[in-house]
Amino acid sequence: MPRKITLKFSDFDKTIHATLVEDVPQVADALWDVIEKPLKLYTWHTTSTGDYFIGKGRGPVEPARVGSQAKPIGETLFLCRLKPGSICYGGAEELSFAYGTNITEPLPDKGPVTAMVDEGSLKDFYDAGVHLWNYQTRKHQPVTVTVSRA
Repeated sequence: MPRKITLKFSDFDKTIHATLVEDVPQVADALWDVIEKPLKLYTWHTTSTGDYFIGKGRGPVEPARVGSQAKPIGETLFLCRLKPGSICYGGAEELSFAYGTNITEPLPDKGPVTAMVDEGSLKDFYDAGVHLWNYQTRKHQPVTVTVSRA
C-alpha cells in the first residue's frame, strides 16, 4: 500500500497530498520515520532558482548524514530537471520542494525525489509555493510547512 503524506502551509487554507516514492527505499523509510510525529519545517525560497523552496526542521538530536550539492544522498536530479510536485529528502529533517516548471539551476539536489504531490493537489501545491514566495519576498514574513503522515 502506498505511503501517503500531507503538507500544511501556515496562512494557507489548502492541504496538499503526496505519495512517497519507493525508488530509494532507505531514503523513503528515513523520511517516514522522521514524520512519525508531524514535522514543522521553516522554509526559504531561493531568489534565482525559480519554482523551488527548501524546508528545514530543528534537526535530529544525534548527528545525521545530510546530503549536499557536492555529496548528495542517493541518486539525485538537477534542480532544472525536477518535475512539478517533486519533494526531495536530503536527510536530517531537510526537504526541498519543486512546485512549478520554472526552475533554472543546473545543480544537483541534496537528495533523491522521495515523494510526489498527487495529481489532484498539484494546483494547490503551486499556489502554496507562490504564497510562500509572496510572504517572504513581498511581506518579509516566514512561512512554515508541516509534513505529516496521512
